[in-house]
Amino acid sequence: MILHSCREALEERIAALMPVPPEGSMLRSCARDTEGMVRAYFRDGMEFLSRGDRVNALASFSYALGWMDAGICLGLLSSCGCGIPVPATP
Repeated sequence: MILHSCREALEERIAALMPVPPEGSMLRSCARDTEGMVRAYFRDGMEFLSRGDRVNALASFSYALGWMDAGICLGLLSSCGCGIPVPATP
């Protein structure tokens, strides 16, 4: 139950994931790197899940959520329900 709810929450948040810093800024590359870690851990979790390795799948999903939460708290990323609005692009 925890594994699937964690995966579902992560899928929903990844679908709405957006970098916050403006394009071309130094922080934009940090946001991209952070987003890359989120997506990499999510892919790893899906791979572990496909092999039936539920323990490592949950660990990977948890790491992905941790990277996402860190990115959101640092103002690098925004996602659904995180409370950090993404500025409108001109």
